[in-house]
Amino acid sequence: MISFKDFEFFDEGRYRKMDDTLRRANEWVAEACIDVINVETLMSKDRHLEKGLRVWYRQPAVA
Repeated sequence: MISFKDFEFFDEGRYRKMDDTLRRANEWVAEACIDVINVETLMSKDRHLEKGLRVWYRQPAVA
């Protein structure tokens, strides 16, 4: 099964830089042993600004 997880720049009540957001995504991937398919930049619809990252991944099969 394919799924995704979003990592937004505004997290825990404060704005984070792209580097911080990418670090959080990489930590999640490493800790959860995620099989990443693709990473996308999330854009705001009204201002055309980057607002985060979306990680597409393959979920482990449930036995």
